Amino acid sequence: MRMSILIAVLLALLALLATLQYRWMGEVSEAELQRMRSSLRADVFRLTQEFDGELTRIYRSFNLQVDFNDAGDSFGHYGWLEDQYAHRYRQWLAVAPYPRLVHDLFWVDMDRSDELRISRFNRETNHLELSSWPAELADWRGRFTERLRNRGMAFRPSFGTALDPTVEDLPELVIPLRHRPRFSDGPRLNPPAIVGFSVVRLDRIYLEQEFVPALARRYFPGTEGMSDYALVIVSRRNPERIIYQSDPKLSASVRSSPDAAATFFTLRFEALQNRPADGFSGRIDRPGSFRRGANFAAPGLPPIPAPRPEGRWQLTIKHRGGSLKDVVGSARRRNLMISFTVLMLLGTSMTLIIIVTQRAQKLARQQMDFVAGVSHELRTPLAVVCSAGENLADGIIRDQQQVKQYGGLVLNEGRRLTRMVEQILEFAGIQSGRRIYEMRPIRPGQLIDSALAACEPHLKEADIQLQTEIENDLPLIKGDSAALIGSIQNLLINAIKYGGVNRWIKLQAQAMTGKRGQEVRITIEDKGLGIARTDLPHIFDPFYRGRVVLAAQIHGNGLGLSLVKSAIEAHGGRVTVKSSPGQGSVFTLHFPALPRTARESFK
Repeated sequence: MRMSILIAVLLALLALLATLQYRWMGEVSEAELQRMRSSLRADVFRLTQEFDGELTRIYRSFNLQVDFNDAGDSFGHYGWLEDQYAHRYRQWLAVAPYPRLVHDLFWVDMDRSDELRISRFNRETNHLELSSWPAELADWRGRFTERLRNRGMAFRPSFGTALDPTVEDLPELVIPLRHRPRFSDGPRLNPPAIVGFSVVRLDRIYLEQEFVPALARRYFPGTEGMSDYALVIVSRRNPERIIYQSDPKLSASVRSSPDAAATFFTLRFEALQNRPADGFSGRIDRPGSFRRGANFAAPGLPPIPAPRPEGRWQLTIKHRGGSLKDVVGSARRRNLMISFTVLMLLGTSMTLIIIVTQRAQKLARQQMDFVAGVSHELRTPLAVVCSAGENLADGIIRDQQQVKQYGGLVLNEGRRLTRMVEQILEFAGIQSGRRIYEMRPIRPGQLIDSALAACEPHLKEADIQLQTEIENDLPLIKGDSAALIGSIQNLLINAIKYGGVNRWIKLQAQAMTGKRGQEVRITIEDKGLGIARTDLPHIFDPFYRGRVVLAAQIHGNGLGLSLVKSAIEAHGGRVTVKSSPGQGSVFTLHFPALPRTARESFK
């Protein structure tokens, strides 16, 4: 009763723990999902911010301003502009974290005949050299001409301050150069005019194959060189044009159902307003002069507008394990499975402890029964021996025939005592692990002959009809002769004791091929009491005796079959049994046969 209550309480506690774990795992998973989403959005923002920040750095570095008393005379030569390009380019190389982004510098302006011209800055000679129009800037010629022929038009920051889609395949920055005339007799009221454009061509190969992958690895690192996330960057104008993909196999899935997305490849104008550009900002007061620290926003002009929300490129990102929700759900299921497995192991451990405790109690009861049974078994033959010895010593028995009978009685009871003591000692040796078997090749026929010879007195006394079927030339087996003879002898004596009124035993030995290869099978069959189905699984347990045997008051201690099983399994064999109540039992010893080479060498 107490055990049942304890088991019920333990099961209730396990159920409560399982419920609490399930709810807690759900809350933890939801918090983890929100954390991963926030972290992913932050990393995406940092990546796009750094990319656009580098474009902004370039814009700031090559954004020139100029003041001239006479713009026409001043723009007739390039000396002042070449000095500024050389100075700014050297400064760019010195402080820029990614100097290879800038591939070429161009200057676009009007000559004295108002014809549009373009010059390329030679970084080796520090000179502007007239150049032919690049194909990617062909669509800009009309816009350049319109702006430069209307120098009095106020500068509108929307023009030239962002990358044009038509030149995206070979990305460039178009930066206007503004000129404010200086008047000696009054304040500068006129707005600046555009007198030329600096065109900064970016290195597309470096941008797409080195710069972007480096940013992806920095913000989305992973183990063994593989991030937990897959990234795809495409052109917004032409979505089929893939700029970068970390895993081509997942590209379609990432683009169709991303965990996060962002546009970039634009200028961050807030970074330009009222901030010096790493020593590059300022304006040119006269040819060859440069004043640091000036504000980009000219007096009287509105501040530079905020950046456009949409960039030229689209970034999509997705976890390699699926969506973040799927990944967190999978982790939750895995954690639940581990938790429930731990709970199951805990429940199993408690169950095993209860079972072991019950078995220990049962074993203790069996040991007590064994002590009582052995005491009873020893007392009976000892009483017989003492009684017969006393009669012989007192001279009560004088007839020679009676003396012979008394001698036989003392001999049989002595053998019985000896057998009981041997079984107890053998069981104690097996349990302590000190039982050592001397293995050597043996002929099965010799084992059977020795066992029959040892049991012959018992067979004659019980008037048993013995039927033997032993094959000739049985394969050799390897084992300890004494242990195996004792096992066969145990089964024969059990067949005699439990053989009932039929008084018939069959001993058969044959070579067979089973699942484990060739083996020798020794079978002992009787037609006695048989074994009940409920007792059959326990007959090889130490001290166990079936209810039918106990009811029949047949002497024994429950060790014989346990010793047989231990000895046969120690020889690599096994014991099988078939039995039906009232119809008898069949015990079979299975011994692995030695290879043919061992048999030939034994001969």
